[in-house]
Amino acid sequence: MNNYPTNLQATFNAAATEYDRLRRKLIPCFDDFYRIAVEIIPGAPTAPLKILDLGAGTGLYSAMVQAAFPNAEITLVDFATEMLAQAKSRFQQIGKSPQILVGDYQQIDLGSGYDVVISGLSIHHLSDSEKQLLYQRIYRVLKPEGMFINAEQVSGRTSKLEQEYQKNWTETICKLGVTENELKAAQQRREYDRLATVDAQLQWLEKAGFVDVDCWYKNYSFAVFGGTRPIWETTQPKLATQRLILRSFSLADAPTVQHLLREKEVTVMTAIPHPYEEGMAEKWIQTHRQDFAAEKQATFAITLESSGELCGAIGLIINRRDNNAEMGYWIGKAYWNQGYCTEAGKAMLKYGFETLGLNRIHAAHFARNPGSGRVMEKMGMSQEGYLRQHTLKGDNYEDVVQYGILKSEWEE
Repeated sequence: MNNYPTNLQATFNAAATEYDRLRRKLIPCFDDFYRIAVEIIPGAPTAPLKILDLGAGTGLYSAMVQAAFPNAEITLVDFATEMLAQAKSRFQQIGKSPQILVGDYQQIDLGSGYDVVISGLSIHHLSDSEKQLLYQRIYRVLKPEGMFINAEQVSGRTSKLEQEYQKNWTETICKLGVTENELKAAQQRREYDRLATVDAQLQWLEKAGFVDVDCWYKNYSFAVFGGTRPIWETTQPKLATQRLILRSFSLADAPTVQHLLREKEVTVMTAIPHPYEEGMAEKWIQTHRQDFAAEKQATFAITLESSGELCGAIGLIINRRDNNAEMGYWIGKAYWNQGYCTEAGKAMLKYGFETLGLNRIHAAHFARNPGSGRVMEKMGMSQEGYLRQHTLKGDNYEDVVQYGILKSEWEE
């Protein structure tokens, strides 16, 4: 992006004191535009929503949201410090103190677990590829059923429509009393615009995983659109690490699973039955799609990125009532002592905490298998308990060692 962010930051810092005064003139549909952008937020007025405002500027949009949801906790993000100073003053006048993050929202830590992410007239400064990456990032920081609302400038679907948009905007704001100098300054800021159509952005949101994607308001180049993160993804994702791809199983994997689990050294250390009989792999794999759709379990094949070969499995048994999950895994004997379980486990923690929004993930191993405990420790888990003769494996009662990690510990 070269010096683009620096120049943009300086431009908006310079305009901070006059920015709000001009907003009503420069947005001809100001009242409807912001009214819809607030009204579309779900929840009762008293709801203690956790809200993130990307490119908050002077806090105009987020202050309207705060007035509508007085119990909301709002985080403002912007890299224009003079703009944020105006926002801080605005919120002080209504007796509120939002959290303020100074920096580029494409790069800084945004936190997670938001009920709503909003943005007003900011994301259009990004390139198309940057917009798509940001929409993916917004998806990850939202809670399941969390909503993203973008009050934004957009381009026309054709060059002719775009010309009409620009002509209408210029004529309308001049009628509203914008002076020649004010128009010149606004046009200077528009040099940083990288507008995209509503259609394209709705598609990018859907690609990022959002559902109920829609445009709720549009007046020429001003639009309010967004979507909701589903409580549960309908399609199991692929997870990539440095050396691995974690993907869903297919019935074509059954022979390999059957082969890997014939090794007694693998099954004897887990709850997997031994001998692992013919047909067991097919029956197990056939349960995955339904369990995933029901939000009961997410099971991934551990495959090598370099060759695609299947070497094991890892998954989460999900307890939504308590918002936690139990992790389980196994790895074929030929792939032991290469760090694959640890690598896959770290990816599973990231998926569980960031994508599924879990609060806790735990795992257990037979006491006579200390190697599995070392894997859990390398993932960042802590030993939490020792359960004597807790599990019956064959004819023997097994001692079980329990490990766990909280989201707050994983984020530190």
